[in-house]
Amino acid sequence: HGSLGIDASADGQHMVGLDSGSIWVSHDKGVTYTSNTADTYGAGCVISNDGQLIIAASQNTKRILVSRNGGASWTFDTAPLFGFTCVTLGMSDTGQYVALAFASSSGRLSVSTDYGVTFQPKQTVPTSGIIWGTAVSGDGKYMYGTMYNTNIQRSADFGATWQSVANTATFNCNGYIAVSG
Repeated sequence: HGSLGIDASADGQHMVGLDSGSIWVSHDKGVTYTSNTADTYGAGCVISNDGQLIIAASQNTKRILVSRNGGASWTFDTAPLFGFTCVTLGMSDTGQYVALAFASSSGRLSVSTDYGVTFQPKQTVPTSGIIWGTAVSGDGKYMYGTMYNTNIQRSADFGATWQSVANTATFNCNGYIAVSG
């Protein structure tokens, strides 16, 4: 999963989306939506395949909102956001692994390996530039971050280490990415 403003479970039953003030959740394949949040100018959101874990980033508070009950209630988590606005998130199928990217010229991101309970800053991304897109494989082992007009960063060890895998000479991602599997 990876998202800037909308995400869905693998079967499409559960969906989450953002607008300029709320987080909207659907549990009927997008037929109807409800919102239990306000004053949350969203930057990105992800939802686990069972629809219970939802993580969204608020641009106006520079904090992470987490729901562990399908959007019925929300808490602000105090993820290490480096004082920057979160740009995008990626999540494994179960939600155990989450990658957050930030609007920073130094390629900053954080990784959670415990369902969004804690986030560890990963300042080991070996390049500078804004990370505009993230994606996480279904099992969480592979994580990707796209650097706007420069390259793709890849982790093959659940976000512990990162390396450059492509540059704009061969692949111009413009910051957006999707991963299968």
